[in-house]
Amino acid sequence: MPEYAKSQVPGFMDLNLDLLSRNDEIITVALSHYYEQNGDLILDPDIVIRIDTKNDTVEAVTFQDTIRTGRFTWTGTA
Repeated sequence: MPEYAKSQVPGFMDLNLDLLSRNDEIITVALSHYYEQNGDLILDPDIVIRIDTKNDTVEAVTFQDTIRTGRFTWTGTA
């Protein structure tokens, strides 16, 4: 698995995928969009998910939407 990838679909913002960590059971991935404003790249939004391959579960670890909602961090289940 590459350490990063980008999904590009015409008419939509690019989706960036970054592999943060991986072991035999847990994969942690960051998903994000960026847009340009006044020459600066603005993160909007960014989410980190943890994939548990042993238990077939996915959990949101962090969510950040700099324009609308601020930053939220989850530990455990919501």
